[in-house]
Amino acid sequence: MPPSLEVRRVAFARFVERALHDAKVTRGWNQRRVIEESGVGRTTLFRWLKGNWVEDPEAAKVRDFCDALDIPPAIPFLILWPGKRNRVEQPEPSPMDPDVERVLRKLADPNVPDVEKYLIRETIRSLAARPSRPGSQTS
Repeated sequence: MPPSLEVRRVAFARFVERALHDAKVTRGWNQRRVIEESGVGRTTLFRWLKGNWVEDPEAAKVRDFCDALDIPPAIPFLILWPGKRNRVEQPEPSPMDPDVERVLRKLADPNVPDVEKYLIRETIRSLAARPSRPGSQTS
């Protein structure tokens, strides 16, 4: 039996609260910055936080929220639509390096300390900002 609407509301509200907390700790973003970066409206964000919605949140808005915070959308999609494989059409993911998969799992794991997640993200940002060397091969 699928979870009740109330259970999904509470679980999604906790997810959003945790995502906002992580954004504050790892990026220094307040709610206003998350709203700006994600394009999710202020009212929508507060409804999500309070679990105060009658109809399911729009999948596209949930995806935008997740994209802005580098969170895999599969996490909230499983909360909101358990049993649904793809709420929004998604291309088949390309094979991923096992090390990258491990890093992503750590970032999504609520049991990994925020400090460790922060260090991972800062390392990734630093590597991404490095200019590539002339003549180096990129794939």
